[in-house]
Amino acid sequence: MAGKKYFYLGIAGCYTIAITILFLLPPSGTEAPFPQADKVIHVILYLILMLVWTVPLLAFRKKLNIRNVSLLLIALLFYGIIIEVIQAKIIDGRQGDVLDVIANLLGSILGLFLFTKLQEYLPK
Repeated sequence: MAGKKYFYLGIAGCYTIAITILFLLPPSGTEAPFPQADKVIHVILYLILMLVWTVPLLAFRKKLNIRNVSLLLIALLFYGIIIEVIQAKIIDGRQGDVLDVIANLLGSILGLFLFTKLQEYLPK
């Protein structure tokens, strides 16, 4: 089981690195397929981010409690804020957006909700 814990942790780390790179790339210049499409993408990416981090958290802690889940939610919130600040201050062509942070938080909460519904199907 110890190997699986680190596998899950590796998946979470790789996903986090991948979306960090995506968020910090200069804009592609392509037109969005519909208004606020980027917000939908933020919700989906953070839903997945929450899912990939709750699995190793559960593997290492054996049980999720409100404290662990709250800390993870806060960590993802701060991660999203940091990304938006970097976009606003450092990345040319990017701008920080409070609505992106809200979409990130919504995605994280939806991911947590989905995880609680799928938890019984995870291998023990």
